[in-house]
Formats: sequence, structure tokens, C-alpha cells
Amino acid sequence: VDVYLTASPIRGEAPSRTTLDALDVSNIHYFGGQNPSQLLRQFSDLTTGEPYDAIFVLTDGSGYELGEPDGTIPVPDAPVWMVHLNGRFPIGYDDQTLAAIQGSGGGAVDSLDEAMTRLSAAQEGTAIDIVDGYRWSVVERETPALSEAEGSISPSAILHNADDPFAAFAARRVILAEMAANRGSLDNLDTLDALHALAIENSIVTPYSSMIVLVNERQEQLLREQSQQDDRFDREFEELGETTLDPVPITGVPEPEEWLLIGLSIIMLIWYLRQNRTNLVPSHLVR
Repeated sequence: VDVYLTASPIRGEAPSRTTLDALDVSNIHYFGGQNPSQLLRQFSDLTTGEPYDAIFVLTDGSGYELGEPDGTIPVPDAPVWMVHLNGRFPIGYDDQTLAAIQGSGGGAVDSLDEAMTRLSAAQEGTAIDIVDGYRWSVVERETPALSEAEGSISPSAILHNADDPFAAFAARRVILAEMAANRGSLDNLDTLDALHALAIENSIVTPYSSMIVLVNERQEQLLREQSQQDDRFDREFEELGETTLDPVPITGVPEPEEWLLIGLSIIMLIWYLRQNRTNLVPSHLVR
């Protein structure tokens, strides 16, 4: 077992590598706060092509706000498991880190025990995982039954219809399995279109299917046109402060409930003015 000790640049130390037997735990001071992509980048720089069964990254839940990685993060041959200590998950990962995790067949967990459990399940067969007490197995549609290594379907298993909300979890497993099989580098448009259709059908967000809000018909037409282009699955990046000079216009039409509030306000204003006019009595009429 090799141990890679990362280091923050602000501490003036370089990352190092040792073995589990030679690791001096008493001399380690853990602070956290590093970007997950920086951890993977330092591991990539220190490794020399050793074959590993798994890569466990022990970290905390911070780092997402620190920006994009400085360099390219390759997808490792072994599954990458991000172990967030004390259950402190980050609000998200940058694109390269997410591709390394999902493309390698790993995941994000809150304990080393969970990572070991899911790793053991994945080694039993292709596309097998255990999440929240459920065992997931992804098999080909033509396959009549699971192989012996993958186990058998329990007689008490419940068959869910395609419109069942639980089917969304199964759809997510299919997409993750396909990403792991292709090491996060899916480029076949037919496969991507099929996965995208699966995501739309089950209303889930994936690295290839995003949730967007369309305001008017022009935006809907623009989306339809872009959905037919050959680069429709390529990600477009826009730095903060680089918003286009000609953004899609958004009309400022109030919502129905806003019209109701405006109408009530006008009625109250008319009533108030009439009440004041009634109470204003000329001084010569007062005796």
C-alpha cells in the first residue's frame, strides 16, 4: 500500500510519497481545505505508473470554491474514491475531477468502510455497486440472466415500471456504468443521444444532460437548433465577467400573482384618497 501525502503550496512543502508501513502518523498534521483536483493532480505527478486496485483520497468537504485545476487531470486506471471525512461533502466538483471519479468507476463517500464495501461489490462483476442498501447491477438487455459472478435476481425483487420515480436511480446507474466503461470519454453520438434521451425521460442531470430554464420561444428555437449540431455534447465554458454583449432578451412581464398585488394596491390607494377627501371639511362649516 502506497501513501501519497499532498501539500498546499502556501505551506511551502512539496507533496511526498511513502508506504503504509513507513508512515509516521504522529508527524502528520491534517488541515484540509485543498481543492480535490489539486489532490489528484499531485497524485498524478508523483505516481510512476504503478498498477493499483483502487485510489482512496482522504479529504474534507472544502475546496470547490478555490477554482478550476491548473493542469490536466488524467482518468486513472484504478477507481478513484473521494472519502470526505466526517461526511463533509463539497457542494460540487470541477469538470476534470468529476470525469476522473466517474470515468474510473469510483465515487464519493463519507467513510473508508463504505468505499471498501462498494469497491468489493464492483470487483464481483461489471457495473455492480451498492448504494444506500441497494445492490445495483447493469446488464445487457439481451442477457437472459445475470452471470454467476454477478449473482442472481432475488425472487422477492420488485419490478418497477418506467414511470416509477425509483426508475430515475436505475437510469443514473446505467449512465454511470457507460461512463466507466468508456473511461469518461464518450464520443459516439448515437450512444450519447441514447443516454441523453434516458436522462430526459427520467428527469435527471448528467455530465451530458443539463437542466436549463427557457424563457421565451426564441430560446426554445435556439435550443432545438443547437441540439442538432455535431458538437452538441461539447461543454462550453464562460469565465465570470465574460458574459456575451448580446444576451438572450428576457422580458419583464409580471407573473399573474404580481398583477393581483398591483391591482389590490391600486384599489387600496383609491380608497385611501377618498377617505381623506371625505374627512377634509371646510373650516367655516365647523361651529
